[in-house]
Amino acid sequence: MARTTGLGTASMELLRSTAPPAEPEPADDAAPVDEEETEGRGGAADAPVASPRPRARRKATNPSKTKARNIRLSDDVHDRLWLLARQRRQTVSAVADELLNKALPRWELKRQG
Repeated sequence: MARTTGLGTASMELLRSTAPPAEPEPADDAAPVDEEETEGRGGAADAPVASPRPRARRKATNPSKTKARNIRLSDDVHDRLWLLARQRRQTVSAVADELLNKALPRWELKRQG
């Protein structure tokens, strides 16, 4: 039995790698350049600076037990909640949980039996 890839008769030229192309490594055998020589001529002093890496997003802190709930909010409250979540770079659920946890009274539940 012949092994197939499931691609049919597609030419291998159509299949391209999704990996970014490898960058050539800089040559190490280049002669050292005096900084005094290059000053004022667009040398090392005017070299473009690499942009900083984008900040990594913080993962939302989920409470240990979460469950989907239905709650109805006015448009104004929803918009303010959504805006606060975007400012904090958190999910709307995480921000709502934090705000409600601070605002609601704590009750002590005792179960019998």
